Amino acid sequence: MALELSLRFATADQVSVHLVDPDGVLDETTPQPFAGPLDEAARKDLHWYLEVYPAAYMADEDDQRAAGIARKLDGWGEALFQAVFAGGRARDLMQRFRDTSEPGRLITISASHPAVLAQPWELLYDHTYLFLEKPRISIRRRLAGAIRPHPVRPKDRLHLLFVVSRPDGVGFLDPRADPQAVMDAIDTHAPGRISVEFLRPATLSALVNRLEDEAQPAVDIIHFDGHGAYDADGSLAESAGRAHSGVFRDAAVAVEPHQGYLLFETADGKTDLVPASRLGEVLHRQKVGLMVLSACQSAMIGGEDPLGSVAARLTQAGLPSVLAMTQSVLVATTQALFGDFYKYLAKGQPIGTALDNARRELYLNPRRGERQRGRKLHTLKLQDWFLPALYQSGSGGALLSTAEGTPEPAQPWGNLPDLPEAGFFGRTHELWEIERQFTGKARRLVLHGFGGQGKTFLAQEAGRWLHRTGLFQLVCFVAYASFQGIDPVSLAVSTLATVLDHSLIDAVAATTALAGTPTLLILDNLESLSAEPLRELLDAAVAWSKAG
Repeated sequence: MALELSLRFATADQVSVHLVDPDGVLDETTPQPFAGPLDEAARKDLHWYLEVYPAAYMADEDDQRAAGIARKLDGWGEALFQAVFAGGRARDLMQRFRDTSEPGRLITISASHPAVLAQPWELLYDHTYLFLEKPRISIRRRLAGAIRPHPVRPKDRLHLLFVVSRPDGVGFLDPRADPQAVMDAIDTHAPGRISVEFLRPATLSALVNRLEDEAQPAVDIIHFDGHGAYDADGSLAESAGRAHSGVFRDAAVAVEPHQGYLLFETADGKTDLVPASRLGEVLHRQKVGLMVLSACQSAMIGGEDPLGSVAARLTQAGLPSVLAMTQSVLVATTQALFGDFYKYLAKGQPIGTALDNARRELYLNPRRGERQRGRKLHTLKLQDWFLPALYQSGSGGALLSTAEGTPEPAQPWGNLPDLPEAGFFGRTHELWEIERQFTGKARRLVLHGFGGQGKTFLAQEAGRWLHRTGLFQLVCFVAYASFQGIDPVSLAVSTLATVLDHSLIDAVAATTALAGTPTLLILDNLESLSAEPLRELLDAAVAWSKAG
């Protein structure tokens, strides 16, 4: 571990500064008064800037107000810096800390008080934001009294488990946004060294079963992509406990104020309101090195209970590192953040350094997409780089060794056309429904509608996505738009033979071959077939769908 500056809060209004190296405390101050510099007006400004403005973004005066708030960030960061380091002794320790050129420098906020942990410590500013210094200064939070985590050592290969939760009745977010950015970064910077798996269905019981399944690769990183909730007064849990039908179905949720929740799914796709305390119990003693929470409000803390947020609860339970968001965050931000974070993680950087480098990219590139205003498109610019919060109870070193791996050669997986350069837009909810149905008991799905609505494009994109995320090993596309023959079954069998790399003489042989390989078979433009040939094809397809 490199040099660390530990800010230890015995109470919410007293802090002592400790300079620490791997052998112990080098120097320290006596406790001194502390008062958080952000008043209620500043907190309201931040909330409006980060959560209201990006969603509304209606008029020029909104831009002016947003720009004014953005200009206040360094002032708020400087006030927070002065609140801790105004005293001569504390400033001396900070200067000694900054004078070292050793990489991996850490500032640790160690507290058990929500008012302290909720401060925007990532904004710490003294002539510059501290995270921009080189070597990097990483800022992390640590809950006083956390269970000692298991040691995390760099590995030659890592296994990442995505938990993408989109329960019914809750605001729908594109379920591919985060995973696409992460997998693109892995494919580019760590091919063959970080394997990716998707939890299906995204239920708590499925997560427990997967983590305890010793026949599968051990999980090093869990990336939860979904919704989070913070319950300040217990009303959310109480309403969930009363709900025997509707959105919230978990009648066992205890009424506990100041609690953080993640919204998992139930077996039937409804919302399972999972308290952070229960999730911490599940993950305790699992060998997971990092949990990423790409969920709204997943790091929010308030009230009297310092363990109220999900991130704090998980580190308190002994998870070494948790990366979460302090407020709701734009999809454009998470895509950029996690794409860069996993890129630097794949290069063997420590978790904090990888986050700081990704944070720097957000800081330098504040564009967050375009918004329609009247007849014109306007570029939304937002300084939201300080929203990711790192909680750590461990040392926070690198997860992946810097040794070069040998990427496995890509294997042929189907005959779908490449995605056009313009990409795929819209229909994300339909894509999610297709994935959910195949995750469940469905073996045959029908996409129907008038011509020109994009059914073929949707089916092809579903094939590309479900293969990439591991649900199907192969994808076979059979097009009948220009079919002039009399035996559509033969066309399907011959196309399957090419994709499966088998010699198939008839539909029965195809059934046998499909039994050993999870395959998505797409039969397109079936309306061009006459009744009897279509019936024969669909009868064969029923047998194929039941093969495995």
